[in-house]
Amino acid sequence: MDDEYSGLYDRFNTTLKWWPWVMAGTLMTLAPVVLEQSKRRSVRLAGYLFCLYPCFYAYDLWKPLRDWPKASVGKLEGHNFLTKEEFPRLMLGRLKLEKPGVVIERPEEKGGFTDSAVIPLFAGQRMWLGWWGHELLWRANSEDVRRRHDKLMKFYTGDFPDAGRWWVAQGVDYVLWYRPGDTPALWEKINRELSPEYTWCDILTYQDEDGRRVGFWRRAPAPPQ
Repeated sequence: MDDEYSGLYDRFNTTLKWWPWVMAGTLMTLAPVVLEQSKRRSVRLAGYLFCLYPCFYAYDLWKPLRDWPKASVGKLEGHNFLTKEEFPRLMLGRLKLEKPGVVIERPEEKGGFTDSAVIPLFAGQRMWLGWWGHELLWRANSEDVRRRHDKLMKFYTGDFPDAGRWWVAQGVDYVLWYRPGDTPALWEKINRELSPEYTWCDILTYQDEDGRRVGFWRRAPAPPQ
């Protein structure tokens, strides 16, 4: 078992994720045989010690449960970390009311382990591109994943003429706008690129010197034939 990492991180996932399964499976498979069928007392004693050894981690597992903050206790939805701030909470609540569809949002430079994509997923929507670094890993470094990421970066810098028709052809239903880099000047440019195929749905406008908007564009209904 090996993974795609190299150098210092070669076999990182193998060690982190697979070795514990291998060791636990081996222990659970061989321990009953050693404890029940071995005729030598020393062998059975060694088997008991190996079975008791994992129990020593009980205290280490209990310490974080005792000491860490418990702000999310009882909040089984799993998005309490996200809804502490106003605009993600409002965006999440609004997207839950929309029909299920495909969503895009500004990607982060970091490829994974970020808050990117969590709002649409908690709202029951699908992502046109999620954690692109993980998408590359899971999809064997498919070139299509890189092209999607580059297309999103180009679009969210306002350099994507006739973007509305292109995203409609891609089956995208919602274009999110809520990140700190989503400035009012850039909003004006992208709004022109998306019109008339998409219409703006305003959720929040910050009352500061920037007047930054939070909301999304929804695909406009098809004109009657």
